[in-house]
Amino acid sequence: MYRFIVGDNAVLKGKIADFISRKPQYSNYFGIDFDNVEYIECSETLLLRKSYDNFSRIYYLSSNADQLVGLLGLLSGKDIINIPSKTELSVNLTDILLAGGYALYATYERQVNNHVESRGEFAGYFAEQEDVSTIYDILYSKFNPFTDRLPSRQELMEMAGKKEILVNRDGENSKVTGILTFTLKKAVCNFNHLIDTTESSNGLFLLLKMFDYMGENNVAQSAIWVNINNNKMKKIYQVLGYKPDGLKDYTFIKQQ
Repeated sequence: MYRFIVGDNAVLKGKIADFISRKPQYSNYFGIDFDNVEYIECSETLLLRKSYDNFSRIYYLSSNADQLVGLLGLLSGKDIINIPSKTELSVNLTDILLAGGYALYATYERQVNNHVESRGEFAGYFAEQEDVSTIYDILYSKFNPFTDRLPSRQELMEMAGKKEILVNRDGENSKVTGILTFTLKKAVCNFNHLIDTTESSNGLFLLLKMFDYMGENNVAQSAIWVNINNNKMKKIYQVLGYKPDGLKDYTFIKQQ
C-alpha cells in the first residue's frame, strides 16, 4: 500500500533531481517551494502533493504510464494538476489523466506584448503593507485558487515592500478598489493578477498606468495569462498589442 511521505527538503530535492536525470516521459514538475509537500516514490514514478488551504496540487515525474495511472487513482479529495505546455497535450497523456480520475477544468494561454508603449509620466499608487488584508480578501474572493496562483499574506507583505502591487483607491476613503500584482524579471514584466471591484473601467486604467511605470524603467515586454474562453479580455488585450505566444496552462481536477 502506497502512502505519502513527508521528507526534509534535501532528501526531496535529491529525489527530484534523480527522476529528472532519468528524463521522464511524463512530467508536469516545473520547480516549487517545498512547504507542505509530501511524496510517493515508485520504481519509475515520483508523485508530489503540495497542500493548500482547501485543495492540493499534484506534480509527477514518471516513465511508466500504468504506475502513474495507479498512483493518480489512489488520490481523493480536491486535487489539481497543472500542466504548462507549448504543445497540445498528447492523447496518451490525456488518457492517463482520465484513467486516473481527472478531467479538464480550464485552459489558460499566455499573451505577450513585446513593444509596450508608455502613455506618459507614471502617476499610479503602490500598495502599502497596511493594505495587505484588503488585497488578500479581494484576491481570494475574486480569483479561483485552482487556476490562479494566489499569494499568501506573507508573500503579499513582501510584494508590497518591493512595490510589486499597483492599486487603485477610492477617492473618498483611499480604500483599495483595484489591484495589479506583477513581477519584473530581467526585461520582462509579468502581470499576475488584475482586478477592479468597481463597475467602471478602472482596471484598464490600472494596466495603462503600469505601462507608464514600465516605460520609466525601460521595460518594453510584458506577459499576462487569460482563460481561452474569456473572449472579452482577449479582445481588450489584442487592442493593447498582446498576442498568444503558444504557452498554455491546462488545469485538471480530480473527479469525486
